[in-house]
Amino acid sequence: MTDEFDRRLQAIAQKAQNSPPQSRERQQALHQLVDEIIRSNRLGHPQIGNWPDNIYQDLYHEAVSQTVLKIYKNIDRYKSEHPVMAWANNMLNYEFLNVVRKYLDRNQRTVSIPSLEEIDIDSSQTETVDSDAELVRQFLADDPENILRTEHIRGRPDVTFQSIAWAKYVEDQTWESISQTTGIQVSTLANFFKRNLQKFQSYFEKYLQD
Repeated sequence: MTDEFDRRLQAIAQKAQNSPPQSRERQQALHQLVDEIIRSNRLGHPQIGNWPDNIYQDLYHEAVSQTVLKIYKNIDRYKSEHPVMAWANNMLNYEFLNVVRKYLDRNQRTVSIPSLEEIDIDSSQTETVDSDAELVRQFLADDPENILRTEHIRGRPDVTFQSIAWAKYVEDQTWESISQTTGIQVSTLANFFKRNLQKFQSYFEKYLQD
């Protein structure tokens, strides 16, 4: 079953890579790939047990969201000699460390966390995020097709995808912080955000692809 699942994911990833950038075929393949990864229940849970449940869920949701964005943006960097889930979990481990560091910087808490050397991360498959972060910041501010600012949580037109993404990616807020500001549960915010990351993946590709 595992081998069959791995082969299916590899085939989908290769279909995305072999399709022209911004084409419908690539968009459909990427959407299917992310959906399979999320629904597989095979994404790892870095550092689980090291954090209180409410804090861990916040950190984990943020790391998964960042990982999904990386998959959409960096599919051409996937190498077929690696299983897709290993590639995805490698990125998730890396993004979780980034999320934890930001959290500790904001809260000035001393928490024992693994060093980079303690987590199996393939440095050849990790990229610095500075240039990507600036691209995302500008894209969110411009919203060239006026899409992100119009998609909102039901009954809350003030809580748009754009405002949530800005809080996450530009202001480095946690889900818990956004929840306190908006009065909306973390699970509702995180599910809305992840669902729309998939929905808007072609929009992200169009303006953020290298």
